[in-house]
Amino acid sequence: MDQQHKVRQNAGSRWQAASFVKFVYLLKDGTIVEESEIRDEPEPAIIVPEKQVDSPLVFVHLEDDSKMPYAVAKMAAHFIFGVQSQCVVRQKFARQRGNKAEQYCSNVCLKVNTKLADKVNQGRAWDTHFRRTPSQPLTSHIPWVHEVPTLVIGLGCSKGIGQDSVTVIGASAALDTNCMIMAQDMKFWQSKASKSGKSRSLISSSVLIHIIKSLFVQFYLFRDEWPKRILYYREGLSEGFSTEAINHEMRCIRKGCQEVLSSRPEFGCPNEEKCSGRGCIFCTPLITFVVCHTNTPIKIVPREESDGNRGNVWSGTCVDKTIVRSKESFSIPSDFAPSKKVALFSGINDSGRDFVLIAQGGMKGTSKPVKFSVFPNENLCYRNSDGTTPLTKELLEDVTYQTSFQYGTATKAVRLVPVLYYSKRLAELGIGYINYLRHGENNLVSVPANAEDGDEEELMFIRKELEGLKIPEEKTTLLPHFSPFKDGGWRSPFFANLSA
Repeated sequence: MDQQHKVRQNAGSRWQAASFVKFVYLLKDGTIVEESEIRDEPEPAIIVPEKQVDSPLVFVHLEDDSKMPYAVAKMAAHFIFGVQSQCVVRQKFARQRGNKAEQYCSNVCLKVNTKLADKVNQGRAWDTHFRRTPSQPLTSHIPWVHEVPTLVIGLGCSKGIGQDSVTVIGASAALDTNCMIMAQDMKFWQSKASKSGKSRSLISSSVLIHIIKSLFVQFYLFRDEWPKRILYYREGLSEGFSTEAINHEMRCIRKGCQEVLSSRPEFGCPNEEKCSGRGCIFCTPLITFVVCHTNTPIKIVPREESDGNRGNVWSGTCVDKTIVRSKESFSIPSDFAPSKKVALFSGINDSGRDFVLIAQGGMKGTSKPVKFSVFPNENLCYRNSDGTTPLTKELLEDVTYQTSFQYGTATKAVRLVPVLYYSKRLAELGIGYINYLRHGENNLVSVPANAEDGDEEELMFIRKELEGLKIPEEKTTLLPHFSPFKDGGWRSPFFANLSA
């Protein structure tokens, strides 16, 4: 081949012509061979069924880190073409000095590795090993999550400016026991001002039910088993209306799980009279609801210089007494009757529901803690499987901290649990291009969010080409290439992680 490229010598600034010579191949054992040394019909090392072959990942070259080109690239990849994408910014790479250029490339590879992980390729950049006491052996799974199939969900929102602006809801669910491979879903929802003049704060029931059903089904398609428990992290709720919002979202989670599980022939609820098709602890997974407050005014600093690093406390510092509610306990309904499906844990040590955690070790400035408030914690009181342990506050603190190391694009613990980090990133991606899609002629249309109630004050945005579909889950999906619903059935998700 006579292709020529201009290259610059390391020692000077002159450009010289470089000609292409030949292809070489690097084998797994480190041996370099030429193309002529390869047999005409080499034997494949791995044979993968055609249906399991992934579609390509697209690299996008950007000149700088401006928001608009990035939003357009993501919109084209996710919304229009339905492929994974990885942006590479020339300006960021040019600013690197010395070995930092290699670090930039390494970070890009981490992101690509995370985006390509799915049911067939469950590759992870690392595992987290832990032990609760020095005498225990190291375990490579997240504590409590690995005991039985457990669905860890994170939900975050991003809202534009204005009273009637669209809210983008991003949701993520951890599919593996290491909480690194994520399934995601996104919805565009608009709440108009009510007759009293106030905009609604609660997410539409149908919108949230569709999200839960999508994540629930993707968990089953990935694991080939249904979740027994749900650990639900919610960000963006103010303390003023938390109770109302939590009760509303708990009902939606139950209803979403019940609608999926009730399609199985063996489904049955021993509490059918009280359940009435809404879902209960006897026929749906047990739920632990955790509200995350990222804008808490609490600051935690070391008393002595030796108690921290550069003026910050150590990563993993947790405060669960004195400044938080530590005496409130969970009550069990007086009419609860244990059955074969659900029983009570004995000897429960209930030490309250709030804690403040600093997972990210700060290098400068003051580390910002996150306050976690645990409201309904059914996994503390009830047991629906053998070999499970109650989710006490101390154990939940361990689970939350350990998952902070599982953010696939950072090699250290992050401030927020990854299921929430990914959800917020996905919602922000949607905010970046929602206005463009809304004003396009062939992109989005708005329909009443709660069609059964005819509520015109809540709108859901759907793709125009899907408006005529009859199945709600297929009709309301914004990213059909990434959805588990297709042709009236289920399919394996296209890619597990959208916002890595």
